[in-house]
Amino acid sequence: MRKVAIQLRDFIREDFCGRVYAGTILFLGILVSLNYSLGISEHYVYGQKDLLVKLLAWLAYMAIPYLVVLGLQAMFQGPISGLRRPGFWGMLAAGMLMIVLTAWFPWHRTLAQDFFPDELQRWGILVLWNFKRLFFTFLPMLLFWWIVDRQHSRMYGLFIRPRELGPYLLLLLVVLPLVAWASFQPAFLKAYPQYYAGPAEAKVGISPWLTGGIFELIYGADFTFVELAFRGFFVIGMARWLGPRAILPMAAMYCVLHFGKPMGEAISSFFGGYILGVLALRSRSIWGGIVVHLGLAWMMEAAAYLQRAL
Repeated sequence: MRKVAIQLRDFIREDFCGRVYAGTILFLGILVSLNYSLGISEHYVYGQKDLLVKLLAWLAYMAIPYLVVLGLQAMFQGPISGLRRPGFWGMLAAGMLMIVLTAWFPWHRTLAQDFFPDELQRWGILVLWNFKRLFFTFLPMLLFWWIVDRQHSRMYGLFIRPRELGPYLLLLLVVLPLVAWASFQPAFLKAYPQYYAGPAEAKVGISPWLTGGIFELIYGADFTFVELAFRGFFVIGMARWLGPRAILPMAAMYCVLHFGKPMGEAISSFFGGYILGVLALRSRSIWGGIVVHLGLAWMMEAAAYLQRAL
């Protein structure tokens, strides 16, 4: 844990610019306030009916926070040489396209209706929703890395073993009381568990351990792909062009991605994304972040299950 604190301290000392950090927090604060008071993401992004409009809305939704923070950095911390390179803009476009297509894909409900019985429709929808990141994030990213970027990284930190995982496990122990506290909040219990196995399975004679276990494994795999995208591609990969300035724009975009979750989770995702980004950049590995992300996700699921059982 001490090593994690030292790495964060050293990075902040090197990267900190008051106007950039204050501007980022102010900008995100405005977005959070507008979103949770007016339902911007729900009505203008998730709720779009026209598929092309929805795709463009998702693109703006992800690109605007990233580019605004990048602009603050260029304005107040000095020019970023990587922005003059076509390779940066090509990589940014590829990364945005992968994230946007994953979020936009609208046919998981139709596929669930075609392949799953009525009682397991919700389970099928959630499984397909989480599984689609394999097709729109991992496989395209693997292809991009193999063709364009394999001389510069080992699959954005996926193929590099961390030196130690102890500090990350300790970090999970630190946040465990916060998860326990959050599990008593009404907003938390509306969102978690993501899928509650039991009632639907009883109707079709399937063990809830089977459907629940499959869902949690795929749910966990989705978080692995999220780490690969945000801490791997947008930090380790983009550091080739941006250096340490890759972290703050990623954290801002990552915060906005969580606007469909409870407000506290969206706010904390900015700080969590920032911390995991620093650690990924320093270690050149995303496995510490995978451990934290998976551990936190499954702790939240377990806490919600316990609340339902009590």
